[in-house]
Amino acid sequence: MASTTRQATLLLLLTLQVGVQPVLMGWYASEARDVRLRVGVVELLKLLLALVPLSCSRGEAGLLAQLKGWRLRAALATTVLPALIYVLQNLLNHAAVVTLDGVTFNVLNQTKIIWTALLVYLLLGKHQSPLQMLALGMLCIAAVLMTSSSVETAEEQGAEVKANDAAVFTGMYQALLAAVLSALAGSLIQRALQREKRNQYMITVELSVLGEATLMLLALVQGGLMSAPDNSDSQDSM
Repeated sequence: MASTTRQATLLLLLTLQVGVQPVLMGWYASEARDVRLRVGVVELLKLLLALVPLSCSRGEAGLLAQLKGWRLRAALATTVLPALIYVLQNLLNHAAVVTLDGVTFNVLNQTKIIWTALLVYLLLGKHQSPLQMLALGMLCIAAVLMTSSSVETAEEQGAEVKANDAAVFTGMYQALLAAVLSALAGSLIQRALQREKRNQYMITVELSVLGEATLMLLALVQGGLMSAPDNSDSQDSM
């Protein structure tokens, strides 16, 4: 009974997170126009949240033990590619959330579950149950209906509104591509966790550090993290 209650509580919290996430992202995206800066803040928060359980753990799972056993070669082999994928995925998501409403963004973003199931099968050979396949099919149908309804609405509107619809379609493609990238990175990390037997929080720390380094390099190449372009909307496009 306790296990069922715990599972239901975690499922409820996950549901709330999925529902609130696009609202919060859209809210602070309207204030912080630089996509790189927004993604950098998210990576920093992930780093801090991963360090908390590491610091509180004892024994082999503790922070000191993990640092003593840490190897650069193993870390690079495990996390470099997923870190780069996650950075691109986050940039796409933060650009898409500005142009999409919360429902559309959520439905398209959750298609990452479909891609994760496919990639987990291809990379790890793990099959899905019939009930899971049914749920994935329903999610796929919802994504198709959401996209097709937006296309039909755009065809019925005037030329002036279609200019805004072009931005919405771009946001849809960004969200869909981000979902695929999220599934790919997650599958690679899952394979690393199974094969290398590494601590998941330590991997999160590595991903966040590499992500921040990538964003800083990107900022230097593009002319500075805090520089403001002439067109303030240009940084929200990818």
